[in-house]
Amino acid sequence: MKKNSKLIIFLKHQWLFLAIIIVLLILFPSVSVKPIEDLLSNQKSLTTLKEEVEAKQNELDSIKEANKRKAESAKKATVKDFFKITGSGDVRVTYAPMFENIITMIKQNGIRMKSIRYVKSIPNDNLVKKGGGVYNGCQVDFVLVGYYQQFADLLNEIDIYPYFISISKFKVTPYEYDKRILIADLSIVFYSKR
Repeated sequence: MKKNSKLIIFLKHQWLFLAIIIVLLILFPSVSVKPIEDLLSNQKSLTTLKEEVEAKQNELDSIKEANKRKAESAKKATVKDFFKITGSGDVRVTYAPMFENIITMIKQNGIRMKSIRYVKSIPNDNLVKKGGGVYNGCQVDFVLVGYYQQFADLLNEIDIYPYFISISKFKVTPYEYDKRILIADLSIVFYSKR
């Protein structure tokens, strides 16, 4: 019987404790609910912030990767070889493969050639002048007719050309009867190394 009475007393204290908690919750709901709401709100904010950080991190990683690819391609593009002179023949024959490549680029881009002028000697060119006889150069002047996008594509192809060449002049004027058609004076200098 003593055991049962201790259990009854214990349960009465538990019920009393539970009743006090319920009364406090009813009388002061803001005290009890507010921290829970704040905790849930903070948890949602934290989850949202984690997702944003992850998205930004992925974006940053993709930008870093794109910059790395650009740097590698720029490094490859800027390190160009000089065309090697083979034989001791006429200089015009030496540059024939480069000359042919540029003409092919012009034709493939749908640009028409109005005229071509070959300048064999370019003594005023800085690379040839300061090269100490190691570098040779020749210039080819083109008058070309085409559209803006065709010229943009041609310049992109010239930019990635594997040998060291220089555009010494590029002047574009619109055709007087149709402003969409452009007439370009393009001078390209081919370089070679002995």
